[in-house]
Amino acid sequence: MQGPGDDAFAVGLTIPAMRALRQPLLTGPEALVGSNAEAATDIEREGLVRCQGELWTAMANGIRIPSGARLTVVGVQGISLMVKPVEVRASRSPDPAASTRSK
Repeated sequence: MQGPGDDAFAVGLTIPAMRALRQPLLTGPEALVGSNAEAATDIEREGLVRCQGELWTAMANGIRIPSGARLTVVGVQGISLMVKPVEVRASRSPDPAASTRSK
């Protein structure tokens, strides 16, 4: 015997499965684009980065990047990752001189 809850359960599984099938399947280095990485060595012309637990050769389009810097993968060229530094947003901290100024 099937109850009314069985149909709802089947529909509840079918809709997410169909959405997943419509998504493009990314594998290989191209799947790393947009991922976070960390410079394992200084990068001048090229260097090494750690991305998703693996060590990759990387290039930074002429930007000098120090070891340990946080990076974003922006592309893939052959078997090398193209990276750029993560933009750090400056937090607004109060001006220390402003509190000592007279009003």
